[in-house]
Amino acid sequence: MGKIMTAKELIARKVDFEKKKEEVFSLDVENVGTFKFKIPSKSLIEDSTKFDEKSGAGDEYIISETMVEPDLSNKELLEAYGVGTKIELVQQIFLPGVVATLSRKICEKAGYEEQVIKEIDTLKN
Repeated sequence: MGKIMTAKELIARKVDFEKKKEEVFSLDVENVGTFKFKIPSKSLIEDSTKFDEKSGAGDEYIISETMVEPDLSNKELLEAYGVGTKIELVQQIFLPGVVATLSRKICEKAGYEEQVIKEIDTLKN
């Protein structure tokens, strides 16, 4: 059973929690390459849902807004692929199934996965 956190312990770990939200991580996409991403914020996840409802490209939005390296807004890169937006570039680089999987992996880094939380049986009287 896990130890119950105290307010003092949470205060002591405040900096750690803030750093975690700013983490940059790499994901290797088979047959494409390795890319660097930042952790998506809650507002970015919410925006991607709205974007998905309008255009059906919510996963592409998450990838385009969290990718740190390479810089998808690089003018030369956009011109080389003949596209005008980062979302179109994501669609050119990755297969549709890869887009969905990559978006899911990025969201998992923000804690959107079931394995992050385990239920602990309540102590009996």
